Amino acid sequence: MGQLANTERERHGYSIWAKRAMARMHGDIFLVDGCRSMDEVRAYRELTEDVMVVSIHSSPSTRYDRLVKRKRDDAPP
Repeated sequence: MGQLANTERERHGYSIWAKRAMARMHGDIFLVDGCRSMDEVRAYRELTEDVMVVSIHSSPSTRYDRLVKRKRDDAPP
């Protein structure tokens, strides 16, 4: 899935997934979980000046531990 997502970003620009999501948004309030780049954030901010971005950070060691626990094919050893 990650490879497909990255291929689409390379072909159509790094905001492609935000643009595709926005095409399906109808209503007044939305929560978007997991922007992958500032290009996506900028795309959402083009919708309205009322866009609020909340960032949650984890330490590198916590992120590493979570990646290993997921046991995905692309996880570190």
